[in-house]
Amino acid sequence: MLIDSLAERYGCLPSKVLSEGDTFDLMVLDVSLTYRKYEEELRAGSVSPEIQKRMFGGAKKLEEYFYSVKEKHGG
Repeated sequence: MLIDSLAERYGCLPSKVLSEGDTFDLMVLDVSLTYRKYEEELRAGSVSPEIQKRMFGGAKKLEEYFYSVKEKHGG
């Protein structure tokens, strides 16, 4: 399901996702889908603790990964 979601989101074939995608792509997808769910629950007036934890924990992991990749590539 993740491969299909990535392919649909970025307008490419699932085979391209398989050959070129990596864990960073999966993390970005997970964070963006979790954020979308968070926004929906926020508008409804009740954010579940699970979504709140995933939302803020996922964003932190993504930020840490981003900076580690940036450092590796001299950025």
